[in-house]
Amino acid sequence: MDVKYWKFTLLLLALLIPGLTQAGWYVGVGVGSSNADSIDIEFDSPPDFQSDDQDSTYKVFGGITYGSNLALELGYADLGEYTAQETGVFEAKLDPTALYLAAIGKVSVHPKVKMFGRLGLAYWATDLSITDFTDSNTGDDNGLDPVIGLGFEWRFSDRMDLRVEWEQFQNVGQDTQASIPSGTLELNGNDIDIFGISFTYSFDLAPGP
Repeated sequence: MDVKYWKFTLLLLALLIPGLTQAGWYVGVGVGSSNADSIDIEFDSPPDFQSDDQDSTYKVFGGITYGSNLALELGYADLGEYTAQETGVFEAKLDPTALYLAAIGKVSVHPKVKMFGRLGLAYWATDLSITDFTDSNTGDDNGLDPVIGLGFEWRFSDRMDLRVEWEQFQNVGQDTQASIPSGTLELNGNDIDIFGISFTYSFDLAPGP
């Protein structure tokens, strides 16, 4: 994780700390299944490559609540690992992660169930490795792009919620490069969709969902 990654983390924490004086806060963990659509790359001699663009993911997060229908959430997400290859030509592996800060708005659809949407920014970092089975190299890059999402939240106890949600981290890996003697591979950026569940524990001062 590079210095810019940590600077962005400190900036997000600085934005969250003032909210600790508000209604309350929560922490959570989540797991999911990701889909990177199809890995979008460029290679000096474009091969007919195959990609494995699905993987499992996880995230840890915390948030500040403002009333019962608005929250500001900070989280770290492992976005999975993906491969692209052309048999006998090259094999590439992508390993993206992200820090995100998102506003979450909620609407009650039942006394204990809310629908929510999220909109924010994710600072992604991608490690890229490539080999042609005789030579190998690595590259990395980072960027700041939108994260969006939709889901449902069920308050099943006084302080615990179950979320079912879809999230999309946009443009992950844009311009990340790695070179080998047979060519340079460059990522064009991918939208990574995650379908997952998460559990939150709330320290809200106000009870209820």
